[in-house]
Amino acid sequence: MTGTTLRLDKFLWHARLCKTRPAQPVRVGDLLVVSHGGWRRQIEILGLGERRGPASEAQLLYRETAAPTRLTPVDPGWTALLAEDDD
Repeated sequence: MTGTTLRLDKFLWHARLCKTRPAQPVRVGDLLVVSHGGWRRQIEILGLGERRGPASEAQLLYRETAAPTRLTPVDPGWTALLAEDDD
C-alpha cells in the first residue's frame, strides 16, 4: 500500500461507481460501502485510476469484499462512504 491519495469523488468517478463528487481523500487499501444502482456494495480500493475509462478498466480499481445486497424500499439507501476502521 502506498501513501498516494486521490479525492474520493475522483476515485468513484474513475471506478464508475458514482456520479457525485464528495471531496474526501482515499488510498489504495481503503474500504468503502457505497449504494449503487439499487445495491449496497462493499469494496476495497485496489488502484486509484488516472481517468474515467471503459467499464473493464474501471473494474480493475476495486474488488468486492462482500456480496452486494439489494436495497429495500424501507432502506433510504444512504450509508457512510468510508467504512469504519476496526483498529
